[in-house]
Formats: sequence, structure tokens, C-alpha cells
Amino acid sequence: MLSYWKNEYNFKEYISLDKDIDVDVCIIGAGITGIMTAYKLIGSGLKVSLVDSGKICDGVTVNTTAKLTSMHGLIYKYLIDSYDEEFAMKYLESNEKAILEVKEISEKEKIDCDFTFRDNYIYTCKEEYVQKIRDEVLALDNLGKKAEFVTKSELPFDILAGIKTTNQASFNPVKYLEGIVKVLEKNGVLIFENTRIIDIVKDGKYEVKSESNVISAEHVVLATHYPIKNFPGMYFLKMYQDASHVVCVEAKKHNINGMYLCAENETSFRPIDKNTIFIGGEGHKTGDNSFNVEAVYTNLTNFADEIFPGCNLKFYWENQDCITLDKVPYIRRIFKINAKNICCDRI
Repeated sequence: MLSYWKNEYNFKEYISLDKDIDVDVCIIGAGITGIMTAYKLIGSGLKVSLVDSGKICDGVTVNTTAKLTSMHGLIYKYLIDSYDEEFAMKYLESNEKAILEVKEISEKEKIDCDFTFRDNYIYTCKEEYVQKIRDEVLALDNLGKKAEFVTKSELPFDILAGIKTTNQASFNPVKYLEGIVKVLEKNGVLIFENTRIIDIVKDGKYEVKSESNVISAEHVVLATHYPIKNFPGMYFLKMYQDASHVVCVEAKKHNINGMYLCAENETSFRPIDKNTIFIGGEGHKTGDNSFNVEAVYTNLTNFADEIFPGCNLKFYWENQDCITLDKVPYIRRIFKINAKNICCDRI
């Protein structure tokens, strides 16, 4: 399996950590989260290291569908009902801000990353989801996000209902992060590949231990796909891994310009250009042996050929997402009070 982005992967190689070092901030995990954390620290006067167990951007980041959107399924009515409007607003605003930040940073650093504003749709083909679509439109309206209830789309099949939102985006994450990494190097960020961190201890400063060396740091950021330190958060009890699958097909002269996600089964469409499109679906919990991986891609490929007759399969791959039990990302600070590890609330 090879992703579309992996085919474009062109990062230079970086050395492994081969000696003990002392920094102000150690970031563990060199995907988009770790790299952008390092970027945000430029100009702070802090000495920063970025460490990955493999190659940078060669995990979740290189297997993404690269959609920049605040529309993660039917999430906002759930957030309002489970928390309140203020909480849902913060979720919305942070995601909307992130979309614009990618555009602003790419322009500032002169990075051509194919950033494109697109309309985003969450659609349904099932009658029982139509009211859920209406409820989500109302929730978005209450949050001040313009959303349109639609019954037609560019998709080559009929839908019953959908939510249309504007000013969402797509981009090329490889091009974007290649440019950002060059900026990090120019600003003295230390980057280490093939350096697996096996322990983190705190006795005054943090000691971030690889198999043979130690990084001493005042601050540590865990930006790994899955937390490598489970305590005190006990994250393994609070999230699960969800596998999603994507095929990239050449479908000449397809007419899809927006980004689409099915409310009931998370089938998704994301155009690259007028000849190429991603189709995602067949998701399941990681480790579910009832799913035959070969059959998954056969189903997706047959579905693609059904709606885009004569299309050609170019790439296919899977990705795994950490899904929290309450659908909200975990962002926590671990610190010590009275010699006890404490986790603060979400921020």
C-alpha cells in the first residue's frame, strides 16, 4: 500500500540522536503536530529539538486525506448537548482558525502547497438521517457558522439531504511541511530521525531517554500518534484506534469540486484535480478481524468504478485515527503537585 502523498515524499534524511543533549523544549513526534509546534516556537528564544522514532511525516501525516475542515461529521449538536454552546464554539473557532493559519503561514513562508478553498458537505442517503442533518444546520446557525441545507450535490448519485459550508480547504501536506521543516532548520531546531523514546522521567528537568542517549529539557511536548506515556492519564482506557481506508483513482473529467462526507457511514470524496479524486470508506475499529483488508479495497475500487465508470486505481492506503470516548481531542498538561502526578482539564 502506498499513499498519494507518500509517492510525493521528498524530505531529506536526518541523523539519529547519537549523544546526550540539553534543550529547552523537546518535541516527541515529527508529524504535522510536532512540526507545527516547533514552528510556533520560532522566535521564542528557546532551544528546540524534534524527535521521531522513524522518518519525519511518515506516519499519519503522509496517510492523510489532507482536508482542512471544521466539519467533522455531525459534531456540533452533540457538543452543544453534551457540554454547552460555549464549548462547541471553542471547538468550531479553533478549527476555523487552523484553516486560515495554514493559508497565512504558507503565504508568509512562500510555500506552494496547493492550498485551495473548497465547499464542504456532510450528506445522507438515508431518510432517518435527514432530521439529523436539519438539527446540525440549526446547531451551526446558533453558533454563527453559516450552513446551508441542501438536497442536491455534485456527486454522481442522488442524496436526500446535506449540509453545505464554505471556506473549508484542501492542501498538499508534504509540500507544506517540506517548506516548514526548511524554516525550522534555518532557525536552529534540532531534528532527529530513527530515535525511539523509551521513557520520560522528571526530576527537576525532564529526562527524555532514547535507547542510548538522553535529552534533558525544561519542557516536553508529546506529539505522537498515540500517547507513549499512559500515566497518569490512562489514555489506553479513554480512546480507541479506528482504521480508515482510501483509494485514489484517476477519473477523468469528474465534476466534484467540494469535499464530501457521508453522515451514516463516513464514505468521503476529496478531489485532487480534475482527473484525480480520493474516495474513503469501509472504516472499522483497528483489530476487528471481521474485516478482510483485501475485500475492503475491492469494495472501494468497485464502488469507484460504479460511480466513475472506467476510472483507474492509482494508489490505496489506510490510516489509523485515535478516537476519544467523548469525541473531543485530548490536550493536557502533566505536572507535579505534592509529589503526585496530576492532569489538568482539557484546554
